[in-house]
Amino acid sequence: MCDQVRAYLELRRKHGAAEAEELSLAGLPERQRGRIGPLIEHGRLADGLAKAVPGLDAIGISTEFVDVSTEDEDAALEVMLTCSCLAAAERLGLEPAEPVVCGLDLTATERAFPDLTVRTLSRQTEGRKLCVFRFSRPARDDGTAVADTKEMK
Repeated sequence: MCDQVRAYLELRRKHGAAEAEELSLAGLPERQRGRIGPLIEHGRLADGLAKAVPGLDAIGISTEFVDVSTEDEDAALEVMLTCSCLAAAERLGLEPAEPVVCGLDLTATERAFPDLTVRTLSRQTEGRKLCVFRFSRPARDDGTAVADTKEMK
């Protein structure tokens, strides 16, 4: 995470924020598709995303997924006790902390899965106690997720 933040900040210094984001996203949607795709292609988002929790725990990120689906929408809240952006900023001695890591990851996720909408509800980098993100996509008639058949943006 520190390397990702360091590289982004250097690109931003050289090229500005918009170009730095695009350069930092190079290849990231494809990696997100490979990591997350197998977890969410069948069943509900919350169940699939929850399969990532042990791996996240192993790298020191404490998070939980809560199913907030409705009849028409497959949706999950990600509630993070550990903010990877704060952790990276602390290790790098950066003040204030910026939502670099999560911002890039969430943008890459939306690009990797065009039917998936990701919204930020709360960020520790903005002084909140938790980071909370909402993932949603249309539900199938049987209440499970619609398989993603669209190409990446």
